[in-house]
Amino acid sequence: MFRIAGCRDDVIVTQELNDVAEAANLQGWWCRPLEMVSEPVPPPPPVPQGPFWDGTRNQYGPLAPEQLAAFEAELGQRLPEDYRAFLLAHNGGLPVGRDYWAPGRQEPDAEILCVYGLHEGPEDYRLDVQRAFYAPKLMPGLLPIASDVGGNQFCLGYAGKPRGKVYCWDHETECLPVTWRNFQWLTGSFTEFLQRLRPAAP
Repeated sequence: MFRIAGCRDDVIVTQELNDVAEAANLQGWWCRPLEMVSEPVPPPPPVPQGPFWDGTRNQYGPLAPEQLAAFEAELGQRLPEDYRAFLLAHNGGLPVGRDYWAPGRQEPDAEILCVYGLHEGPEDYRLDVQRAFYAPKLMPGLLPIASDVGGNQFCLGYAGKPRGKVYCWDHETECLPVTWRNFQWLTGSFTEFLQRLRPAAP
């Protein structure tokens, strides 16, 4: 099970998640309403020097702006700007740093399998295919953008209050009907999500 270690039952994350939790009548480390904390969060390990991505683009081809616009038309929403820029520059692929580190951790919490792109490569690596497959399992306004080696999905909010934020969908806690209980908030932006990826220790 994907877990953001270091989080305690008395830690409150954001007011927005409080609002979601209160509406859904949920309980848990991220769901206690009407409280906030502002204690500093230790940074992850330093970003290593050198290329972050394997090559400049996904091996299955670059993404044309027209293709991206067509995908956004299907969503009915323009994607967050940092994620759009990433797709146009790299179109998904395999990061050099595949380990995801939560703040304050001494070890990684997940290993990234791939980041999806809009191309004609294998379906397991395609953003459009994975969006269609996971849509019934995700809350409205969330888009699966990457997978870890265990099959959990990293999801980006593209509409409403989740917009711009990254969440983890844990396949081991999947349930119907879908609620926010299935998701864990990770970062406030896609850029911050990338900054928390590190190469595996030698």
